[in-house]
Amino acid sequence: MSKICPCCGQAIAQTLTEQKAVYHRSLSAVCRAAKDHFRKCEALTITEVLSHDPRRRATSDELWLYAARLRRFAVYSSIHLLGLRQAEAARAAGLSKAAVCLMLQSIDEELRRPKIQQFYRDVERRLSGKEAFG
Repeated sequence: MSKICPCCGQAIAQTLTEQKAVYHRSLSAVCRAAKDHFRKCEALTITEVLSHDPRRRATSDELWLYAARLRRFAVYSSIHLLGLRQAEAARAAGLSKAAVCLMLQSIDEELRRPKIQQFYRDVERRLSGKEAFG
């Protein structure tokens, strides 16, 4: 059974399985929001994003780069919106703590752009359970 954070009332992910579940929830919201916001890009499912191994560093493959971008937003969201610590998010995503630190800086810079802010607000809305269905 998970502990509850006294500050925000959210469940604290204690095991790697729970941490991965939080990361996957974030990735799901990011993939759904990306489908709406980045129409010119191919819509990817969680399974497809996860199949593009980050260790491969296939920077000449546009689909791999797009999957990497979605992973970055999922890691950022799992930390800033769902309460994972950086080390937990790194473990859940199969990344190093240093890679996560660089990701956070990269996303902070991207969030200065209005289109990316709108995308991130949509991810936040989806994770808060205020997603419109239908």
